Amino acid sequence: MYCSFCNEYPTEAFFKSYCISCANLRRMLVLYDSSKCIDILNRILLRTDTQISNKIQIELKRNMVSEINKISDDNKEYDRPPATATRSKSKVEKC
Repeated sequence: MYCSFCNEYPTEAFFKSYCISCANLRRMLVLYDSSKCIDILNRILLRTDTQISNKIQIELKRNMVSEINKISDDNKEYDRPPATATRSKSKVEKC
């Protein structure tokens, strides 16, 4: 027999009517207030148009910054002095 809620997975046992995941959802709805569960799911899973557009803008800015950093990293390779031209870290003795 298949789950009477999702109609996708087989039930836990022959006389049960829910699969394992739907049974867990049902237990959560029984333990907690159903309106509270719905509110949490709406806040976490659903996105409004403004939230979607903000996420797109953030991702575009992140991509632009990474491209700029790649360009500046390329320039650093050419501007860096060779390793032999840097000062040594050994102490100089005074005369």
